[in-house]
Amino acid sequence: EKNDQQKALNHFNSAYTLNKKINNKMYMAFALNGIGDIFFANKKYQKALSKYEKSLEYNEEGNHQASIIENKLGIALVYSKLGYSEDGEEQLHEAMELSKKLGFSSNILKTHETYARFYHNVGELEKSIKSFHDYLHIYDSLYSIQQFEALAEMQNRHQLSLNINKVQQDLETKKKETLLYLIIISLLLIIVIILIWRYRLSQSMRKKLSSINESKDKLFSIISHDLKAPFSSVLGFSNLLLNE
Repeated sequence: EKNDQQKALNHFNSAYTLNKKINNKMYMAFALNGIGDIFFANKKYQKALSKYEKSLEYNEEGNHQASIIENKLGIALVYSKLGYSEDGEEQLHEAMELSKKLGFSSNILKTHETYARFYHNVGELEKSIKSFHDYLHIYDSLYSIQQFEALAEMQNRHQLSLNINKVQQDLETKKKETLLYLIIISLLLIIVIILIWRYRLSQSMRKKLSSINESKDKLFSIISHDLKAPFSSVLGFSNLLLNE
């Protein structure tokens, strides 16, 4: 992107070497395609073609279809520079068919752009202009879809925000209700504990009162027994005095 092609080439070569050591063919293919792009930019078309074809070989082996599209587009542009227009159109056609099969809008868009570049390179300006118009038409369609999706995403986010706020409010309400329930339950527990304590206290008092009553009855029994003998003597002597 910074047009520092030598640094880019160095990094692609390093990436290729490192991935070759671990036999990661997908990233080997990616690095080779990047090297091919640099060779193409420097008008080294045969070297670029060699890298694209080797990259394509790895991608076809791994069935990395999106990367295959990239390779075919690169090969088509190289063919446009080497004068192989029929072979280039075949590569573009295969790339377009694969893009449509995959349903990747970005790949379809890029293929139309490459068609425009390809026809410009081979001097077929009418086809180049038509391809460029196709590119713009799809770009506008995608842009409209992206705007619609962005608007829908904003609406979804707004609705999600409202839902989150509602959930938070419901949680706060439930927290307050839970706290109120806990307070009520705590008060009920306290009342139950007090009632149990009072019941036990009442039972204890009853036992003490019963014991006191028993003691009182015993005392009265003793007193009545102790008083009965003197009264009996008095009553007996009184009867004797009355009779004699």
